[in-house]
Amino acid sequence: MKKLGFSLSPEMLLGRPESILGAAVHARFGHTRLLLKELKARGVSSIEIRNLPQSAPEDVGARLVETVWQAGLEVSVHGRADRAGEAGARDFTEVYPPVKELIKYYAAHQKDIIMVIHAYTGDGDNVGELRERSVGLLRSWVSLAECGEIPLRFALELTRRRAGKEDPAAGVEGVLGLVREVNSPYVGIAWDMGHYYANVLKARSSSRNSAEQELPARAFLEHTVHTHIHGLGARGKFETKR
Repeated sequence: MKKLGFSLSPEMLLGRPESILGAAVHARFGHTRLLLKELKARGVSSIEIRNLPQSAPEDVGARLVETVWQAGLEVSVHGRADRAGEAGARDFTEVYPPVKELIKYYAAHQKDIIMVIHAYTGDGDNVGELRERSVGLLRSWVSLAECGEIPLRFALELTRRRAGKEDPAAGVEGVLGLVREVNSPYVGIAWDMGHYYANVLKARSSSRNSAEQELPARAFLEHTVHTHIHGLGARGKFETKR
């Protein structure tokens, strides 16, 4: 069953929007509860908590999850690996404390959990080393999810190609290769259509014959478990970085 989700920042969900556009939306509804109610009425069934890193406090994660569940919506998480020292962990919540509430009580609210994650990136780093680290991290997290019998699926995000930035998940071939190397039913692809379109525009502007001038290959689609569709920017136009 396909679900329509909506991405909201932790600040927005907690009633403290940081952007001008976010503040305007919050002022329009007056309370996060009313915003979530409106989204649900328009067919949204899931909220993606945007940018909830490992280092976020456990109690903040719990408040975010409870806010969404109280609105009768499901939760997915856009995570970020920003901690080290996972050796010896026996439970996924030990390495990712802010999702402890989600994992502990998910069964009463939803069937499974999607966590979007980015590959490791760097400026001038060796892309092979970044790839190896990314695969190692995912395999470690998969092992913990399997041990805890948690229906947690990691969605590795397809990203856009950026000058000077080494990113093993940039482009269809990169992210598909990583997912295939991990080789686990717990790991799929998050198809960010904004990033994908940015790659298409870049390929067209350089007059290269690129596979990304067409729809992705069937293998990519078969591994896709989550999508991001970029919306309108502050000026009311579709915007994507190039």
